[in-house]
Order: sequence, then C-alpha cells, then structure tokens
Amino acid sequence: MLLEVVVAIEQVVLAVVLVLYRDRHLFETLREGRSRLNTGVGAGRAPSPDWLRFRELVRRVGPELSPSRIVQGASVSTLSADVLRAYDAPFPVAEAKAGARAFPELVPTELDHPSAAAMLRVRDALGHWQKPALVLFSDSDRVFSPANAERLAARIPGAGAAEIVSGAGHFLQEDRGDQVAERIVRFLAETPLA
Repeated sequence: MLLEVVVAIEQVVLAVVLVLYRDRHLFETLREGRSRLNTGVGAGRAPSPDWLRFRELVRRVGPELSPSRIVQGASVSTLSADVLRAYDAPFPVAEAKAGARAFPELVPTELDHPSAAAMLRVRDALGHWQKPALVLFSDSDRVFSPANAERLAARIPGAGAAEIVSGAGHFLQEDRGDQVAERIVRFLAETPLA
C-alpha cells in the first residue's frame, strides 16, 4: 500500500522521487535530512568549488541578499519579472532573509560539521532503498554535475540510471518545469504500487 510519495527537489538541483510503501524509517530519515540532501552523496565535502564561492558570496552580501538574483544566476533561461518578484516577495526586509542567509552554512562541508551526521544517516538510508526511485539532475548546474547524479543513482539500489534534463540549471523547476513534471508523472504511472 502506498503511504507516501516524496519528491525531493532540493534547491531543485535534483529530483529524487521515492515511492515509500511501508518504510516509515526511511521517510523519517529523509525528512530529518531534507535540508541537507542537496549535498548529494558527499557529506563532509563541499559539493563543488562553485558552492564554496556561493557560500562566500552569501556571507559577503549579508542582508543585501537578493533571492531573485541568485535564482536567475543559477538558471539557464531568463525568468520573467513576475517570477523574480515572487522569489523576493517572502523577503521584504533584511530580517526575513535570515533563513536564506543561513542555508549555505547548513551544508556539511567538513566531517565535523553539525549537519554531517544527519546527512550521513540520509546517505546510509538511501543506500538501503530497494523500492523504485527516480533521480533527475540538470546538465548545466555549476554546483551539481551529472557525475553527482550518477553517484546518487548508483547509491540507491531502487533507482535506475540518473536522468539528465537538458537545458536546465540549478533550478530545474524554472528552466524545465513542464518536462520535469511530465517525467515524474510518467514515473509514478509506470511504477507498480504493490
């Protein structure tokens, strides 16, 4: 019996769709690590040199952080003014940006980082996942390369080969949202629920 369907599009770098039948432990582990899943399989290491540059940028700009500029800079397509305003809307004042500014500090770039243990538990849980999983990454993300997708898919026994979405950057939902949605719907339709 299908209990949960998790679509983890962490910073929309990747989409991992796990069909969770009765594996409540894995669901809870993934939920615990959801803000750290974006590091793929490398807990304790920076995802890429570009990630470290991004973290330094966020530190440097501080309260002047512009979510819309970050999303546009990490997208392949030119986003509309309405979309960009929507990314900035939740952050009308500097204090509202505290969580967005803290996010880069949550990514475990060293093994002794406070988030590393939870990320390692997520990585271990994914390594035991036998049920169907879909791993989607973009071809033009400067932080997470297709090689990251291949490593993640290889770590999940229930996953097929990683699928690379062409013409998309870090934010798959902006560059190729329709294509990603169609692929997830097709995966769910093709996936047996028993």
